[in-house]
Amino acid sequence: MEPLVPPRVGAQAAFWSHPALGIFKINFDAAMHRSGEAGVGLIARNAHGEVLETACFYIGLATSPLVAEALAMRWALGMARDLGFRRVAFETDCLVLFEAWKRSGGCSI
Repeated sequence: MEPLVPPRVGAQAAFWSHPALGIFKINFDAAMHRSGEAGVGLIARNAHGEVLETACFYIGLATSPLVAEALAMRWALGMARDLGFRRVAFETDCLVLFEAWKRSGGCSI
């Protein structure tokens, strides 16, 4: 299995761009209500921009927005594995999560 491409964040992720041929792209995000309840969503596309999968998931209570974003990424990683994607680019709007992923060197699914 090939290493995953690190997620993009912030201004880089403001406009969606096609991944290279042979790479799937998953955009994911979390949303948190002031009550502490959170949910996540994702969209997976191929190099032609065709939507291959969309999904959302109710997390329940999350201790912080960062925890909700991290749970969203963990869920997106699992979805990529379940969908049989071998090479995946992830995009997030969470700079802290992006920096942590970058420091860790990514992972293989």
